[in-house]
Amino acid sequence: PKHACKIAQALPLDFDTIVIYSGDGLLHEIYNGFAEHDDPIRAFSIHVAPTPTGSANGTCQNLRGLEVGGLSQPTPLLNQTNIDFAGWI
Repeated sequence: PKHACKIAQALPLDFDTIVIYSGDGLLHEIYNGFAEHDDPIRAFSIHVAPTPTGSANGTCQNLRGLEVGGLSQPTPLLNQTNIDFAGWI
């Protein structure tokens, strides 16, 4: 438990993007590890690209945004990550 959190907390910050294949839990662990990193501002500047493989994929559905009047409305989190998930889902 929390193994990914410990890895993200000690991660060298020489990556542009971290691609993760998992359910919702790993994404949360990565961000919690970034929050506890020695340099959290730089850690949070690393892009995280989640590839959903969980059973419910709640986070994936939230990243897609909401459909309002036939138009997709991105969530604020999606705007902050600088990643366009629209073609992935």
